[in-house]
Amino acid sequence: MIRGEKELLFVMDEMTRGDKKQSTKENGEGENVTKCPAQLIFDNIRLVPEIEGYGDSSRSCPENGKAGNIWNPYVSVCFKDVSSSQNIQGDGYMPPTCTVVEVARRRAYENFKKKFYAAFKWIVDISQSQKLDKEEKEKTNVAMGTIWKELPSHSILERFYFAFKVEETFRVMQIAKEKARGALPMRADVAQITRLLAQGIDEGVLIDPILLTPFQKYKVSCGLLKREIVFQFTREWKRATKGKDSDDLSTYISSRLFQKRCSKIVNVMNDLCVEAESNLMHDLKKRASEISLNSDNKKRNKKCTPKLTFQSHKATDSDDIIEYYTLTFSGLSFRVGKAHFEKLQRLFDRHNTNSTSIEEHQHLFLCDLFVLLARYDLLEGAGLQSSLSGNVFDVLLKHFNCNFECFASPFNCRYERFCSAFPDTDRPFGSLGSFFNFNFEALPHGGCFQANPPFTSDFLLKMCERMEHFLTNTSITAPFMFVVFVPAWQDSQGWKALATCSSMVHHLFLSQKDDPHYYCEGTQYRRMKSRYRIASFDTSVFFMQNMSAKERWPISENIIQELKTAFQTNPDNVISTISKENPHGYKKEVAFKTNSRQLANKIEIGNIQSFQKRKHKGTAATPLKRKKTKKKFADDDQSQMAILSSLVGASASPSTTVHQTEKDEKMKDFSSNAFAQGASRR
Repeated sequence: MIRGEKELLFVMDEMTRGDKKQSTKENGEGENVTKCPAQLIFDNIRLVPEIEGYGDSSRSCPENGKAGNIWNPYVSVCFKDVSSSQNIQGDGYMPPTCTVVEVARRRAYENFKKKFYAAFKWIVDISQSQKLDKEEKEKTNVAMGTIWKELPSHSILERFYFAFKVEETFRVMQIAKEKARGALPMRADVAQITRLLAQGIDEGVLIDPILLTPFQKYKVSCGLLKREIVFQFTREWKRATKGKDSDDLSTYISSRLFQKRCSKIVNVMNDLCVEAESNLMHDLKKRASEISLNSDNKKRNKKCTPKLTFQSHKATDSDDIIEYYTLTFSGLSFRVGKAHFEKLQRLFDRHNTNSTSIEEHQHLFLCDLFVLLARYDLLEGAGLQSSLSGNVFDVLLKHFNCNFECFASPFNCRYERFCSAFPDTDRPFGSLGSFFNFNFEALPHGGCFQANPPFTSDFLLKMCERMEHFLTNTSITAPFMFVVFVPAWQDSQGWKALATCSSMVHHLFLSQKDDPHYYCEGTQYRRMKSRYRIASFDTSVFFMQNMSAKERWPISENIIQELKTAFQTNPDNVISTISKENPHGYKKEVAFKTNSRQLANKIEIGNIQSFQKRKHKGTAATPLKRKKTKKKFADDDQSQMAILSSLVGASASPSTTVHQTEKDEKMKDFSSNAFAQGASRR
């Protein structure tokens, strides 16, 4: 008689191992079989079975309504030796991270933002500067205090933050290359990460991916912040004066009064950056000391593993069932939709093949997923993370074999390989690091690459410079092509650089008014309803090619028209033809088993190798509610009986067949004992 969770998990693990051994024998005993990378993935420890059809590099995935494909899981992108070891290990300028570090980093940054908003409000408040406001009004006939008060502090911080991080990243990347710094570890504990951060930031060869570096290390920071203040002030001035008195605006911006307020904001920002950096290092050292005192690895691993739960409910305005997962650690909870969760499971399986056990594989997945969710939740501005629709990607795949994105994230990537902004959090899910460190020259056969960069002029300029330098290199004979999607802001320096570069062969202009088109939301992974929004600007699509690419991939009118049609289609409004049994258009996936009692009844087990369940404990300080406990155990018994019955049926042979009455007796005995054991634990 099988009793308890451990025995049940042991039987399931043995069955999956047996299937694996049997399949190995069928391939031939003692024979060396050469397999492609896509085939090798099937033999590794996995969270979910690999999808049928994986490895078909030309297979498209059209989106069909809300239940359509959020990515293309079939295309295998193999870049052997495309990047140096420095790129693969984290681009050499960003240290590894972990759950404890990310929680401390978030706490420091949230405290920094809160204080900055309060200080900004105090500086621009009319009641704090009545004398200044009176003097300013006498000179310009405009109530400057009112305009200052209308300035959006969150927009100033958002735009300055991104511009500063771009400048800091390029500076540190250049210093790291000059010093030829060795590769960073892929994973590290809290103490190691703390030492790396402290030493690397002092030497100027590492950056914190979230916190802002104090201004005394980068003098350009003051100018960037003042530029954003001037930009926002000019917008509010034009709204207040309806575009008039531009001479007064120029005079005021150059005046001592304006510069004095800007200097106050800069000084406050710098002081808060110093405080945030100090708080982070103090918190990390404290946590590292606490962890080192605990010598019990099992307790430590269990405590540091995020808790995963599953929830589903009916939408209020439709008959749709909304399903999502919640990951909780150290008081922080993040939500991710079921489709994106299953996508991240598969990406993690494909790019993490060194796990020695299913327990280790599951622990690493939950930790990496929590870190990923925590990092992207901190980013200011969801629009900076928007992406194209799957139908646009299918057109590029069909005509140019384009299966790689230069600027993506694990949440919005279309294919299994991509470049992204955070190699420390994105690498376990397929990222190859920064676009600016990616070694395109190592591709002997060339390729076509899609680029949907963050919409800031400085960033577009740097991207265009690298593309132009690469495409005009006459020593590269392989065909290379970039398809770039950016807003048609024709006054910006970034757009002008793309429009006038010598490698640009075609420009497609999509008007917001005449050619309405759609982008995928940057926060799609936590949006439970529609994923798409109509573009709020005109869009430019630039086709950039070298000489070899012009011959291999000519741009025809048919391709342009097909691309426009795909861009103008909103997948959320397409009537889905996918059945309920196959909601994603491909073989049904098996979701990751967690410790949630509700999840045990919701998710089909399939042939997954093993599951690790944590015991649900209650303490005297937080007693469990008796009603809920009874209900959960009743549901859990039914789930365990269903699982066990399926296992017995699957493993039974003609010589060991059990009569139905005997099986019923065993199930009944198992149910009562399991319930008794669970009750005793409480």
